[in-house]
Amino acid sequence: MREALSDTDRSSELARARILREMPPNRKVELVEDANRTSRLLALAGIRARHPELSLEQLRELARREGVSINQLINSAVAEKMAALMTVDYLKERAERGSRQKFKAALAKVPDVKASKEDRVPDKTSRRG
Repeated sequence: MREALSDTDRSSELARARILREMPPNRKVELVEDANRTSRLLALAGIRARHPELSLEQLRELARREGVSINQLINSAVAEKMAALMTVDYLKERAERGSRQKFKAALAKVPDVKASKEDRVPDKTSRRG
């Protein structure tokens, strides 16, 4: 079973899992559709809160230019935001595991050779203007 919700005690979490397991497939689909619908409404509300100047017609135009529906535009925006937040969390977690000592040890394994032509940084004085 997945990690329990932080604000839910173990017995409630187990009861929820049992109910979901016993639920008929069509009811599970309804729950997912409802969650998706709620997610889109919340995303649209968030867009309108952050950009009250945007009308529904402007959102339709943005979606048309992207070649997607408004729902797809909203889902894409939500996914991009989630990816950005998850990336920040991932980088923070990786930074906490890192150390200068490990960094220096990794660098020590790199051979001390002249960079190939395509990997060299151009000399500022040799640039042609």
